[in-house]
Amino acid sequence: IVGLPVSKLLLDENATVTIAHSRTVDLPTVTRNAEILVVAIGRPKFVTADMVSEGTVVIDVGVNRDPETGKLCGDVDFEAVSEVASYLTPVPGGVGLMTTAMLMRNTLTAAKLPIALGIGGAIVLTGTDISAGRAVGLTACVAASLLQASGYANKMLTFLPEVTPFWMFVTFLIVIAIGAIIGLINGFFVAKFSLHPFIVTLSTQLMTYGIILWFFSLNDNNGQPISGLSDEYKAFVNGELFRVDNVPIPWYVVYAILLTALMWFIWNKTTFGKNMFAVGSNAEAAKVSGVNVFLTTMLVHTLAGAMYGYSGFVEGFRSGSIAAGTGANYECDAIAACVIGGVSFVGGTGKISGIVLGVFVLRIIFIALTMLGVSSSSLYIIKGA
Repeated sequence: IVGLPVSKLLLDENATVTIAHSRTVDLPTVTRNAEILVVAIGRPKFVTADMVSEGTVVIDVGVNRDPETGKLCGDVDFEAVSEVASYLTPVPGGVGLMTTAMLMRNTLTAAKLPIALGIGGAIVLTGTDISAGRAVGLTACVAASLLQASGYANKMLTFLPEVTPFWMFVTFLIVIAIGAIIGLINGFFVAKFSLHPFIVTLSTQLMTYGIILWFFSLNDNNGQPISGLSDEYKAFVNGELFRVDNVPIPWYVVYAILLTALMWFIWNKTTFGKNMFAVGSNAEAAKVSGVNVFLTTMLVHTLAGAMYGYSGFVEGFRSGSIAAGTGANYECDAIAACVIGGVSFVGGTGKISGIVLGVFVLRIIFIALTMLGVSSSSLYIIKGA
């Protein structure tokens, strides 16, 4: 929630960023070299005075319970560190807990709502799609490589023009098309050869990852992350629309809301949506009733792929830099959100509102556990349980 976004913001301002954790070797030496120390480790009073140099600015993001007094405290020993730091944010009263607006913004991105909306259709058809994460990764790296700043020293594709609104729109269409093609391939093999979606999408996942690794080796890139994204790309995805509780609401939140409304309309108000539920309930009965099962199955997967393409476009800038591992396991949270929201693997059952609710519930649990200081390794065990 904190580490990567803050490091990206600092890097954007040309700061030299060092990321450490509780088991970093000789951690006090590392922290003493910092001019600005951002602490979000999830342990009460972990950072002590001997870990901070004179005059350092310390930003304490942690919110914990003092095991001795039961009162709220931060990750920094406030009384001791305040004697050496030039500035130290208090807990409570400093950075503070996550507000409702920040939770909404965080949920609509980190929980991968568009991916869940896409996978939901596949589950309605009694299937699934485990290629979603890698599809997002591929489209994200394509978007990032096409929208790097023209003056960036390590630009991957140097022959590309400067980023303009028209070029950005073309890039958006390209990544949507790439995602849709991946979905179309999934849908074709599922519908044509009656293969189980798990097998088909597993194959697609592996092939897509291979393409990602090949892409990152182009132009002597040697697998390095793609960064240096243009300001125009930033404005389109992350530009501030308005503020709620002093939290900036960017454009990508609006896009997610509009996509949710569009998917609700498709599922509930179109012939295609009704056919999807009919095929999921009983494919043979739907076929007898005149439903084109082959076409419906292909369109459901193609629509899901287009949603992955959109997610990749947004992920390109939201992450700041795109690595070969971007997108790994994104489908796990999306599938979990669908199941929590009542989309049944039996088929023919599911609501967009349920998927949105599942996304919020899953993310709230994840954020709450983080605020309670649960370790990152335990988070996944608890979330799986």
